[in-house]
Amino acid sequence: MPKVTVWPVEKVLEVEAGSKLMTVLKEGGFYIKSSCGGCASCSDCVVVIKRGEDNLSRPEFPELRLLGNVFHITKERLSCQTTVNGDVIVDIARHLKNADQIKAEEMNNKKHKDQVLKVKKKDQVEKDRVQKEIQRQQERKESIEKKDKFAGLKRPKPFKTDD
Repeated sequence: MPKVTVWPVEKVLEVEAGSKLMTVLKEGGFYIKSSCGGCASCSDCVVVIKRGEDNLSRPEFPELRLLGNVFHITKERLSCQTTVNGDVIVDIARHLKNADQIKAEEMNNKKHKDQVLKVKKKDQVEKDRVQKEIQRQQERKESIEKKDKFAGLKRPKPFKTDD
């Protein structure tokens, strides 16, 4: 049975020959980003082949259309279009969440948990609405005064014609 070694985790997955690489990785418990669901239209599921590129299927037209024919230079393949036929070492580092992303998600979740629903009485809501309206009117008046200084709002006087 072919083996897929996942780098940088150093986990080895045994797979059946002819399996799609994306399916193998997802079944192995790894998150592989893909917005097209494996249709070769997004190029989000790109992985880097460290070793064993001869044990993979040849790139077909949909993959070449997205990534170009520079595989021998970049070693990048679409995991949704790549079939495993032998032992391979795959780099999925761009799909792993780094510590900063995990911390940011935790902070977001914490913010949403800490939010409390505030209920106002009807008279308080009306007071707030009136205050906001007064503030808007003052801001409009100030902006008009600023524009008047530079003649921004003055309209030209109409011409007088003999009727």
